[in-house]
Amino acid sequence: MACSSETGAWALEELSRDRFEEMNFGERLDHYAKKIVVEGLRRPAWIMLWHFGVWLVNYGGFAVLAYSMPFHEECKDQDHACLEASPTRSSTDHGWLIFAKFMVWQHLAEAVGCRQGPLGGHMSLPNNWRYRLSIGTFKVPFLSIFGTKRNCVDFLVHAAFFVAGFAFVLSSKYEFLYVRILCCLDVWIFFSDMLQFFASTGHGYFTMILPLCFPTQQGRLAAIQLALIF
Repeated sequence: MACSSETGAWALEELSRDRFEEMNFGERLDHYAKKIVVEGLRRPAWIMLWHFGVWLVNYGGFAVLAYSMPFHEECKDQDHACLEASPTRSSTDHGWLIFAKFMVWQHLAEAVGCRQGPLGGHMSLPNNWRYRLSIGTFKVPFLSIFGTKRNCVDFLVHAAFFVAGFAFVLSSKYEFLYVRILCCLDVWIFFSDMLQFFASTGHGYFTMILPLCFPTQQGRLAAIQLALIF
C-alpha cells in the first residue's frame, strides 16, 4: 500500500480473504480509510437524490411558509404587547418570528423523521412519527419509572407536541403559549422517551427554542448565543 509519486495517490492492493484475516484491526482500518479517500464511498446516485429530495421538501416547505407570512410596517416599536397581540410587526420582530418558526419547524421535521432514508437502511417515507404515536412500542426512558412501552399518556404527550408545534408554525403572530407548551412537552419527553427526544435533535433545538419562550427584553438573544456556545 505505497504512495505513487506520479499520481500522489495510494496504490491500493486488492485484499484477498486470507490477507484480510492476517491484518490486525489497525491495518484494516488504515487500508479502508485510504480506499475511501481514493475511491469514495461509491454510493448510487439515487440514494443521494432521495435524501436531496427530502431536503428540498423540508426547506422548500418552510420557504413557502415564511414567504406567505403577513408583514406590515405599522408596528414600529419593540413593544412586547404589540408583538404578542398584533399580526403587524417591525422588521426586527418579523425576523424573530421567522427564526422562531424555523427552529420549531425543524424540530418537528426531525420528530417526523426527515433524516430517515436509504443511507440509514430505511427504504420508504419518513415514519418516525408513527412510533411516537403508537401505543405499545418500545421506548428508552431517562427515568425507569416511565416504563419501556409507550402508553396512552405517551400518545397524548406526543400528539400534543405535534399540535403545539404546528399551531405555532402556522399562527400569524408570535404565540408564546404554543412555544412554551412545546418546551414543557420536550422536557417530559426527555424523561419519559429519551431516544425520541434525541431523535428529534432535542439536545440541539430545545436549547434554542427555550429562550424563544421569552420576549427580547428578557435576554432572549443572549440566551440563544449561550446555547450556541455550548
